[in-house]
Amino acid sequence: PSKSVQSCGIGPSQSVQSCGIGPSQSVQSCGIGPSQSVQSCGIGPSQSVQSCGIGPSKSVQSCGIGPSQSVQSCGIGPSKSVQSCGIGPSKSVQSCGIGPSKSVQSCGIGPSKSVQSCGIGPSKSVQSCGIGPSQSVQSCGIGPS
Repeated sequence: PSKSVQSCGIGPSQSVQSCGIGPSQSVQSCGIGPSQSVQSCGIGPSQSVQSCGIGPSKSVQSCGIGPSQSVQSCGIGPSKSVQSCGIGPSKSVQSCGIGPSKSVQSCGIGPSKSVQSCGIGPSKSVQSCGIGPSQSVQSCGIGPS
């Protein structure tokens, strides 16, 4: 229900401090490196995730799911695939899928959401960007292709 994700997926080598699921948790870095797959990163009633899955090749299934969440950057790097990024009734996504090659399936879906930048870079594909009854999209799909 209440969580904040600072950066979700950056860098070639990774260190995991505590990547746990429960009512009160803080995760500094969760799955960072060149080849990684994160199924669910930081799920619970009160949690803070600093960096979650950062690197050149990574796949994030669900990143920040719950009723109240804020995702700063989710999936930044040269090759990445984000399935669901910030899903719930109240969420704010700052930057979702930034880099040269990226595919975003669903970016900010729910009744109340704000998306700052969604899919910025030279090659990107956005399936659904900001779907719901009340939403604000600042910039959606900016780049050469």
